[in-house]
Amino acid sequence: MTDPVTDAVRLTASLPGGERAENVAYRLGMEPQAFRRLLKTYALAGAPGVRAARHPYPDDPQVLQQAAAINPLRPDSAAPPATADNRVTDPTADIEIRHGEDGRWYPFAATGHDWQLIALPCDDPASAYQNALAALHARTRPRR
Repeated sequence: MTDPVTDAVRLTASLPGGERAENVAYRLGMEPQAFRRLLKTYALAGAPGVRAARHPYPDDPQVLQQAAAINPLRPDSAAPPATADNRVTDPTADIEIRHGEDGRWYPFAATGHDWQLIALPCDDPASAYQNALAALHARTRPRR
């Protein structure tokens, strides 16, 4: 399944020069920053990652129950994670894992008022959550 935005991200990612990204974003009616986030998502996970970033869809409740495997990994598991469509959100950790149409789990982290794919997708929700935690930890660790 493709859509015009996913195709535009794929084509833009194959072109040299970041200036084109801003022009493409405007033509699509998107904010350039949002389009650049999708380019980063594409670099990590290709078109399936872009679709996971852009398109929530109703998911099988049994599939989402697999996400209970993240509970022992959560830094603050007092409040349960929120589940909507194909997304499981841990607001205390600013992490969201999304079940993609390809069957993989995509780890996202909150970036301001939006979400950014932060690590490679995984076959299971616990691994995706762990990868998101590790990526967030790497972001906040002081540089030497």
